[in-house]
Amino acid sequence: MMKLAYISFLLCYFLLVNYSHVASDRPRPFKSNISIPALFVFGDSWVDNGNGKYLGNPNPSSAYGVDFKVDNQSRATNGKTMADFIARTFGMPCLPPFLSLKKSESIQFGANYASRWVNCMDLDEQIMLFKSSVENSRNSFDLSKSLIFINMGQNDMDLNKKLGPFSISQEKPTTRCVERLNKLASQFNNYLPQMLEDLQSTLPGSNFVLLDVYKVFEDVFSEPSSYGISDISHSCCAIDSVKQIPICKNGEVCSNRNQYAFFDGIHPTEVMNSIMISRCLKESTICKPINLMKLMMA
Repeated sequence: MMKLAYISFLLCYFLLVNYSHVASDRPRPFKSNISIPALFVFGDSWVDNGNGKYLGNPNPSSAYGVDFKVDNQSRATNGKTMADFIARTFGMPCLPPFLSLKKSESIQFGANYASRWVNCMDLDEQIMLFKSSVENSRNSFDLSKSLIFINMGQNDMDLNKKLGPFSISQEKPTTRCVERLNKLASQFNNYLPQMLEDLQSTLPGSNFVLLDVYKVFEDVFSEPSSYGISDISHSCCAIDSVKQIPICKNGEVCSNRNQYAFFDGIHPTEVMNSIMISRCLKESTICKPINLMKLMMA
């Protein structure tokens, strides 16, 4: 039987919005001796591993997944996503996209329900898929020891109709960052801790942790060289500047991808995904109120 009482949640803050179209001391994820029975991933293109393709919305450029040989063009970065690094840390294989599973297949190590262009209003559909797949699974795993990873927010800021479509690319900031959107993200982030405290009080036994993506990007932007990053202002792939769409337009990519913070105009590189998860694993100032290792030992 699968127990539903106690579940651990890892949620991401909004990121710091950059105006943007390997060092030996760089933080890196590590292999943990802690194992988890299952990982369930929800969110948008930052953690989508191919569901968008099965929904008829594949990544438009062969630049995506250039360093991920398992399934090219499924991830909106050059290599692994944050979800991939979490899975590897706890001894699991990278999860297949849920929509790639045949009806006769049952989830084994969890599932990834994330999809491109999703915002918070679309999360309900992913939750319904999760509910159905867990109830119909022939495998028995303990949900009380499993991890639910939710990465949301970027599309709510960038694709919000009130702000304008692809408003990151439309802004004309006076500094390195998009001040207006960063102010909105910062204000929202300030409300999240109390919101999760309220949630936890209504779900006794469950544990919520926030990954402060905003803070990680602030730190990298402040001292990029200490993270092995040399370019925080440009995208690694070629962006279609005519259409002002901040995604890769063809297969042209930079050769020194490990030194870029952004792969396209809105998605981090594999290196940045690695930095975010490695710091979350060990630092309680990045993953709050406890780091990811302590969460999984709780």
